[in-house]
Amino acid sequence: MTLQTRLGLAILSAGLLSAASPARVESSGEAEPLNKLMDGNKRYAAVKYIHPHQTKYRRDLMAKGERPFAIVLSCSESRVPPEVIFDRGLGDLFVVRVAGNIADDAVIGSIEYAAEHLHVPLLMVLGHERCGAVSATVKGGKIPGHISSLTKAIGPAVEMVKGKSGDPLDNSVRANVEMVVEQLRTSKPILAGLIQEGRLKVAGARYDLDTGVVELLTGAKPKSAAGVPAQASHKVMAHPVSAPDDEDKPQGAASAGPKRIETAQPSRKVTAQPVLTLPDDHDEPKAATPASPKAKH
Repeated sequence: MTLQTRLGLAILSAGLLSAASPARVESSGEAEPLNKLMDGNKRYAAVKYIHPHQTKYRRDLMAKGERPFAIVLSCSESRVPPEVIFDRGLGDLFVVRVAGNIADDAVIGSIEYAAEHLHVPLLMVLGHERCGAVSATVKGGKIPGHISSLTKAIGPAVEMVKGKSGDPLDNSVRANVEMVVEQLRTSKPILAGLIQEGRLKVAGARYDLDTGVVELLTGAKPKSAAGVPAQASHKVMAHPVSAPDDEDKPQGAASAGPKRIETAQPSRKVTAQPVLTLPDDHDEPKAATPASPKAKH
């Protein structure tokens, strides 16, 4: 069988698979922003990454504008990068990071910009296990330099849980998340107004450094069934689990396997700013249908 014939059969197989399975990942409630975050974290914790939205095509698309589906206020901790632990890619998350995931005026202003101007429907405050900023606040004592501004902001949360049973540090981490969530919910005029209008939801969560699992502390629970393993709630369709960034286009010299060709998806148009209608996980353009091989005479 000639190389041309093999490639033709591979392209035909890819077309049939694409018609039967239009999504890279199938997940119940995947359209819900909170589900997207939590489902992505299940993949991360179970080491079932799909690394969505990390292709050159996505980069080119994002150059035209952004419309992230979630704001994440998280600690600057190097072991808690939101895009990694939620298995997301370019243009998915509007991330604000500051030690202790506190909410000062600059942080609130950044969140207001994303919620009001970019129309992001979900805000998550993400604390984490063994947070250094919270630990320094729990230990107390003289704090040097501007670090004291962090411990001053976290201090009320530490006071809230003093004398309670359990680990003082972890109790304080959780209390700090809940305190910041309440601070943002009642932040007038923008955030409180958006929440009242039903245009913004707020959730608080804690990341476990040992397991990689994000635990919801406040806010609505995701609609997908709790406790369902990531490999059971997600079906990887057609695409390789961990495809390199530049493999979103078919390559003529590749072997006859259909995987690379199956990354092709229908092209989408980006609407004008300020509000963008962006594709979710189907953002690669569909490959052009090749011409039929000429008959040999």
